[in-house]
Amino acid sequence: MNDQQSNRQLVREQWDAFNRGDMVGAAEFFAPDARNHGRPVGRAGVLAVLKDIQGTFPDVRFTALDYVCEDIVPYPFPG
Repeated sequence: MNDQQSNRQLVREQWDAFNRGDMVGAAEFFAPDARNHGRPVGRAGVLAVLKDIQGTFPDVRFTALDYVCEDIVPYPFPG
């Protein structure tokens, strides 16, 4: 598996966890020192955001429309 395939697989696994409602599992894909809008929040902060998204939009699902694996992965929210 090359780097691009590996990146795609990681995104799929993280989104699958989110789509199953496993916010703890989805948060585990983030770095321990993750930042949110430039502020250090760690995984606990990411988990809080994911749970907030889940609570606010209970039927939200991530769907990959396209992958850009070299630098940026888009997170589209379907309307």
